[in-house]
Amino acid sequence: MNGGEKMNGYERVIGIDVCTERLDISDSGKAIPMAIEYAIDEIKSKILKKIKDPKKTLVVCEASGGLEYALV
Repeated sequence: MNGGEKMNGYERVIGIDVCTERLDISDSGKAIPMAIEYAIDEIKSKILKKIKDPKKTLVVCEASGGLEYALV
């Protein structure tokens, strides 16, 4: 997505690749680091607090055999 483009009404898309020790992140809003430690405190402070308008933000993560549960 480039500036101004929307995906099905979403203004921001965050894609997350789940690994055992970290999350690799692609954020169209460029507010979230590209990788963070996979820990609840990190998810809260570096992802959730950076989402200002949840209704206009789509967050997508892969299903990783259960590894995604803490994130979801």
